[in-house]
Amino acid sequence: MPSERTAIFPGSFDPPTLGHFDVLQRGAKLFDKVIVGILQNPEKRSLLSPEIRCKLYENQIQSWGLENQISVEAFSGLAVHFAESKKAGFILRGVRSSHDVDFELPMALSNRSFSQNDVETVFLPTAPSLIHVQGTLVRQIAAGGGDLSSFVTSEVAEALKAAVVKNSSS
Repeated sequence: MPSERTAIFPGSFDPPTLGHFDVLQRGAKLFDKVIVGILQNPEKRSLLSPEIRCKLYENQIQSWGLENQISVEAFSGLAVHFAESKKAGFILRGVRSSHDVDFELPMALSNRSFSQNDVETVFLPTAPSLIHVQGTLVRQIAAGGGDLSSFVTSEVAEALKAAVVKNSSS
């Protein structure tokens, strides 16, 4: 295991929500380095492109002044393989409820069995004020033209509005 405590924080992040940013910011206090892994899943139609999602994360990280500790990169494939390619010993996952744990635990155990380097998964509970924030819900609210201010940053809200307009005209 590497001496530097490096974690990846993988996900589709379509869109990046205040819940994701909360987990990332608090996770950065636990690890020397965190790499946000933006999953490119060709089987899933994303509202925001991987490039836009990366840029939204980069801008948020810069606003925190943590660009020397947190980086962003798009990837495809298994998160555990991405972690190993980055020499990360940890996978950071946010959980909101027991439903998330029920979904995440088998994945964490599978990742551990696939890992050649004993990559561990660390679960970090979402802040109680953000438990209601879900990407699917945010996309639905954006599609309906609703107020996104309690779910995403203003920059993410603008990117979502632009994507909804683009998708509705295509």
